[in-house]
Amino acid sequence: MKSTSTVVAVVVLLIVAIVANNWGMVIQHVPVDLGVTTVNLSISLLLLVGLVVVSVAYFATIGRLRMQTAIESRDLHRELDKARRAADTTELSRIAELRTYLEREIPQIELKLDQALERLDVRVPATPTVVR
Repeated sequence: MKSTSTVVAVVVLLIVAIVANNWGMVIQHVPVDLGVTTVNLSISLLLLVGLVVVSVAYFATIGRLRMQTAIESRDLHRELDKARRAADTTELSRIAELRTYLEREIPQIELKLDQALERLDVRVPATPTVVR
């Protein structure tokens, strides 16, 4: 649980404990003015029910959000994995194309290099070495 949810849960449990210790006072009926009429009811019990309803709504909302986040995260991981596999496949095909290109071009480059070296050998006369 995150810290906010923990705090809310602790506060609700504390209120429930206080209500349990003072149950006699909680169920006492008092006149409550509703604006248009006055009724006898337990205001403490009404507030307690309101607290429970709000707490249940809060935790249900948190749970729904966590479920949505988990589902979205799972979907994003699937998309990422699919994109990774597509990138790997593309990269492998590029490497294969490069290998084919190099296998085709290297012999031509070696041939041109050998021809260039032969031309250099013809142009450069053998120089005598001077011994001292």
